[in-house]
Amino acid sequence: MQNKPLTIAEPIQLWFSKIGDSTVFVEEAIKGWLSVSEGKRLKRTGSINKRREFLLSRALMRHALSQKFKCPESEWKFIETLNSMPEIANLPKNIHLSLTHSHGVICFAISSCPVGIDIESKNKRRDFLGLAETVMSEKEVQHLSQDNRMATEAFYRIWCVKEAFYKAIPAQQQAQLSFKEIPALSLLNNELAWFLVEYKVEQFILSVLTKDAVEKIESYHFPATQRPIDVKL
Repeated sequence: MQNKPLTIAEPIQLWFSKIGDSTVFVEEAIKGWLSVSEGKRLKRTGSINKRREFLLSRALMRHALSQKFKCPESEWKFIETLNSMPEIANLPKNIHLSLTHSHGVICFAISSCPVGIDIESKNKRRDFLGLAETVMSEKEVQHLSQDNRMATEAFYRIWCVKEAFYKAIPAQQQAQLSFKEIPALSLLNNELAWFLVEYKVEQFILSVLTKDAVEKIESYHFPATQRPIDVKL
């Protein structure tokens, strides 16, 4: 195991939301605050559920950032980027963000150190081994094959930590790295200079990966009228 850095980051804020009747109002209200690039992306999104996820995620991000930095929600300047979360032109320095969503559940992280998060719904109808062969290393595929009863759990743990790692590294490094090369088993076994926390969120698996050790992770829910999502370590 590598010696890990002693840097202790400030608490991470994890914000959760879930599409439902209680979010319809905020999904409609956020349309008036979308930037030009956000509006264009919304128009390109055909699926109703994907449109709702997009709108709720932008409302959630603005609300969370405003709670953290005491800035009006309407003043955040979002710039959409291809296949990635938006850039925020007026984000304070040395702040790192990560966004993930799956089947209507959205999670957003605010951190003082590099952070990546990924959430996935455990869909047992997938051909896990077939998919694994295209995105995982030979060693990771062998790991999945050891116990068919645990294949679903193992697949999503590997998948989520790979996605979280990819999101946590700089864009230049992302461009030079294939998904297969991300050392998921080493990250899961705490063998690298990264810090992993895994959660069970209803029927979902959530991975939170940080470059520095974190004092604590704080959970919040949006909107306030929504029943809190069940989050467990």
